[in-house]
Amino acid sequence: MPVVDQHPELSVVVCTNREPERLARSLEALRAQTIWERMEVVVVDDGAPAPLASVCGDFGAVLIEHPANLGLAAARNTGWQAAKAPVVAFTDDDCRPEPEWAEVLLGAYEDPSVVGAGGEVRCCGVRGLLERYYALRPPIAPLEADLALGVSPGQRLKLYLLGNVRGGVRSGRREVASLPGASMSVRRCALETLEGFDPAIHFGGEDEDFFFRLRHRFPGAKLVVLPSAVTEHDFSGGIRDMLRRARSYGRGNARNFVKHPAWGPTIFPVPFASLALALLGLTAAGGRRRQWLAAAAMLPAAAFPRWSLEALRRKNAAMSLLAWVQLLEEAASDIGFASGYLGARREIGSVE
Repeated sequence: MPVVDQHPELSVVVCTNREPERLARSLEALRAQTIWERMEVVVVDDGAPAPLASVCGDFGAVLIEHPANLGLAAARNTGWQAAKAPVVAFTDDDCRPEPEWAEVLLGAYEDPSVVGAGGEVRCCGVRGLLERYYALRPPIAPLEADLALGVSPGQRLKLYLLGNVRGGVRSGRREVASLPGASMSVRRCALETLEGFDPAIHFGGEDEDFFFRLRHRFPGAKLVVLPSAVTEHDFSGGIRDMLRRARSYGRGNARNFVKHPAWGPTIFPVPFASLALALLGLTAAGGRRRQWLAAAAMLPAAAFPRWSLEALRRKNAAMSLLAWVQLLEEAASDIGFASGYLGARREIGSVE
């Protein structure tokens, strides 16, 4: 059992609003940590459908209950405020950290310039083409340093286009601009200084907002990714879950853009181009209609050539279909951005 009533070196906050069985799998993985006796685990019940006291008691976790669902940012705030350790780690109820995860994260703070450390998030629970898509385009990943504040829209577009050609998942220990919420840790003093996460962000973008503010407040602070701190994340929801997540991230990106104009808008151009070609086809006559509609249908293959290249490299023609999966994901993000932008303008504008 963790040393919850003494002086833990690391607190792990797990926020949940789902069934106890899912939470139990996450807590089982935390109990298997190599530094279990130096940790405490804090579970925040943010509107779970069934009582969690029994499962938390089985694993020696501290349980804090919200009277209603307040959102992930608010739940994380409740968790770190109750935590006792000088370093607070965060993961989710659908994640299972590998045994060395906590030890690796805690070891990063031997460098006094490190203010935050995170790990690699690997997908599980999904099969087929979507599994291959997530392996090459992870849905949860750090915001790389070359996309931090100060990067011009032109440079961001260049990086986006290059990524669509060469693809590739970054690896190795490195400094980043933002850590993924499913596998991150922060010094408690930084959480206190910044007053934690923005509770107005219900889901999507709360971690990016926090680290954006952290980089402003602590310009020399390091945020590092440690590939050996691995967390398995369940993505068994399929395409529907992917689109839901993309919409949420789009809404979060819009709110962060309204809140921090220097952030820049996160808008994907290919869905707009595909829609424009489709509209031209629908309004054209005769052979031109077929030409425009064919162009709209084939645009993803041309805009995202990485998938055709992967199909050739792996000798698997089905891989080329992932260009249309990326189109759907980016379109969902753009839809979320549009709705999130309008809502954030009304909300933040009324506050100002």
